[in-house]
Amino acid sequence: MTSPPNDWFQTPELKTWLADPQLPITSIPSMLNYIQVHFYKDDPCRIIDDGSLPQSYAHWWCYSRLSAMQNNMTWHYPILERWKAIAEDYKGSNSNNDVFALLYNWLDMLSLDRLVLDNEEIRAGVPRLSGGRIVFDSVRATASRQETVTYLIEQGAAIFEERGWKEGLQYWNTDCKKYIF
Repeated sequence: MTSPPNDWFQTPELKTWLADPQLPITSIPSMLNYIQVHFYKDDPCRIIDDGSLPQSYAHWWCYSRLSAMQNNMTWHYPILERWKAIAEDYKGSNSNNDVFALLYNWLDMLSLDRLVLDNEEIRAGVPRLSGGRIVFDSVRATASRQETVTYLIEQGAAIFEERGWKEGLQYWNTDCKKYIF
């Protein structure tokens, strides 16, 4: 693994990738698909390390470009940032590790609840999905334990996909099979 450059403007891809008039620049997924197909010799899927959670070079480059276009000094991944805010609210800290600790904690709570009690009653302290959010309030909870588990697993997978870390995604999907019931 290598570290990402400090600035996407300093990369040779600025001249090669952006010089291609067919490169779709309207969305990050479109750019990533095009780069992976047309610039595969540049090894855009190589893994780089930002110090906490690996990512593909192409993902770093595209998100850095978007942030620069929006005049942001730092780039971010929207799904991961959303979960960092949730971890901050729930745990009081918001590192990448805190996000996955939170996801695993909630998956474990749901698994234990299912193991101990064989009904879908909503219990205080056990997370449930409601309106796209995790709640602990039995009045607002609307989803089953399985729906909540599926949502949490999908959100963890989305974080890995957003960063283009295929090995991390594969590990996550394999490890989370134990929660599917």
